Amino acid sequence: MKNANGVSVRDAGPLDGSIPPATHAAPISVPRMSDALRRYPDINEEERQQLIQFLKHGAQEDIVQATYVVGLEPRLIAFQRDHPEHFPSGLKAWAPLALLALVPLLAVLWHLLH
Repeated sequence: MKNANGVSVRDAGPLDGSIPPATHAAPISVPRMSDALRRYPDINEEERQQLIQFLKHGAQEDIVQATYVVGLEPRLIAFQRDHPEHFPSGLKAWAPLALLALVPLLAVLWHLLH
């Protein structure tokens, strides 16, 4: 009896880079996020949460299309500044990368010196 090599396929969602909407929430789309950013800070809590999810986990092309292409960079900067817990900047943003580069370098130096 021969066994066929099986492939397990999992549906990972749409390939367009959109974020799956939360339960009972309106779908997160580029036009909706552009509109929410344009109206910021006059958005409701659901829109604020969707905008955070979109900016943190959305496809880079969609984020560019929703913000930079339509000239909403000042609103994006204000939104990120007003929500620093979701969008770290400065040392908090670079610390993990610096640590990732520094630890192997220190390990090599330690090995060479001992």
